[in-house]
Amino acid sequence: MEIENRKSEALSYMTNTSCFGSLSVLNYKFANYSPLDQIEANIRNHAMKIADEIAHDIKSNPKHIMLTGGTGRGKTHIAMAMAYYIMEKSEYSVPVKYKVGEKKNIRQAPIAITFVNWGNFMELKQDGINDRDKEKQFKLVDTSLKTADIAIIDDLGKEKANDWNFRTLDSLMEVREDQHIIVTTNLEGKDLRPLYGDRAISRLTKHVAGNIISFGKVRDHRMLEVSGQ
Repeated sequence: MEIENRKSEALSYMTNTSCFGSLSVLNYKFANYSPLDQIEANIRNHAMKIADEIAHDIKSNPKHIMLTGGTGRGKTHIAMAMAYYIMEKSEYSVPVKYKVGEKKNIRQAPIAITFVNWGNFMELKQDGINDRDKEKQFKLVDTSLKTADIAIIDDLGKEKANDWNFRTLDSLMEVREDQHIIVTTNLEGKDLRPLYGDRAISRLTKHVAGNIISFGKVRDHRMLEVSGQ
């Protein structure tokens, strides 16, 4: 019953504090990820391995995971699948230390994961200037991005380069530098630097060793659907 309660709270947190490009993202799991070839199978296995490591060591050894490659390759599916996998393997919990008198104890709290489509998030920030409800929603998502146990940023670099985007990511990475973060992007690191600056990208890639998953050799699934393959 405790696990089910934590599951309910964890899923509710993710739903309420996220900024999705499409609600279909909520259906993306490893169980319904069907590799078309060995390349995609290797990607799935690599992602599951990293997710398993995070699930067993959530409060230490921060990981920055980069899923890179062209559009339509399944990066978003893998990122969300990792979130669900981490939830399940951790039994939807993170250890939280608390003190009673002089005694230190540990309790299990619901895991907090937030998913943010970066382009939609930046639009929400812009719209919030003239809309109080959207401003309130932006602040909620922004806070969760900075405080969640795991933050997922989807489609980083898709939006137009400007000082607004530059400062937003820089501010976020100043806080999340030593926390778990999963990023999907169509760009490589060298292409992200002109958009967001050396400081933000340096922080973003600080814990990325061994955690870059390339979709460069994966075929565009959308084009395959169009061609009927």
